[in-house]
Amino acid sequence: MLSEIAERLANNPNREQVAKFVFDSYDTNNSGRIEKSELKVAMNRIGAELGQELTDEQMDKAWAKMDQDKDGTLDFEEFKVFIMGLFNALSSE
Repeated sequence: MLSEIAERLANNPNREQVAKFVFDSYDTNNSGRIEKSELKVAMNRIGAELGQELTDEQMDKAWAKMDQDKDGTLDFEEFKVFIMGLFNALSSE
């Protein structure tokens, strides 16, 4: 699901601004960090619109890649590294 979001935004010249907007929209408690539960709610909302359901296994794999410092939350830099990697991979296809 994140790859579908990234694909739609891959050619946007304001990638970092887009990443920050997405990050802020996922950070529903305004802590400046995304908790796994916040990301799962956001992904499930997107999945419902796309007709796809996020499995726990998919969520766990995505989270393991994103939470680089393994503190149980994502700061913007962790999120940005992941989403920019998707942007770059998709724009080079």
